[in-house]
Amino acid sequence: MLLKNIAIHGGNWFKLTILRNLIISIMTKEEEKKAYSKAYYEANKKKLKAHYDANKEEKKAYDKAYYKANKEKVKEYRDANKEKNKAYSKAYYQVNKDKSKAYREANKEKIKAYYKYNKEEKKAYSQVYRKSIKHKPLVYLLPKENYVGTTECISYRISQHKNVGRNTEKYKILKRFENREDALVLERKMHNIGFSGKHANNSYQ
Repeated sequence: MLLKNIAIHGGNWFKLTILRNLIISIMTKEEEKKAYSKAYYEANKKKLKAHYDANKEEKKAYDKAYYKANKEKVKEYRDANKEKNKAYSKAYYQVNKDKSKAYREANKEKIKAYYKYNKEEKKAYSQVYRKSIKHKPLVYLLPKENYVGTTECISYRISQHKNVGRNTEKYKILKRFENREDALVLERKMHNIGFSGKHANNSYQ
């Protein structure tokens, strides 16, 4: 009986050892692949940049045509992976924020020139993108700011608030509507009872 138990446990130990070695081997291969990709990029970045610059317009046209042909598919994928992408972006930002800040500081003029050169194109792209993610009107609340507003594109509106320094943490959608007029009625009521968000020229139209 004792020999039988030793044989069983010994067999399990052997299987676990093989499994552990296999996992280590996979991890090592993954690390090797990353190291190789990094080394290849460092050795060929000028060549890669030249290739990208030479094919920029062609790639742009391809991306545009692909999006046009697959916009429903792209939207479905984006919606299905919203939380996953959000978590990835947040984690990536946390890991790379110092590097990104240093890059922006070192390339301030270059970035400014890029935005100036591509201003109209980016504006047109933003309009098309916002149109693609547009939804029915809703009224939302920024609890940390005591702010109430109406929008037909909540992700873009929240991004705008962040850009001007408003705290958008745990924002809430108060109610969705079929038309803008009904949404504005609720927005006006909320402003009248003390919530901020009313603009000087806000006629609720």
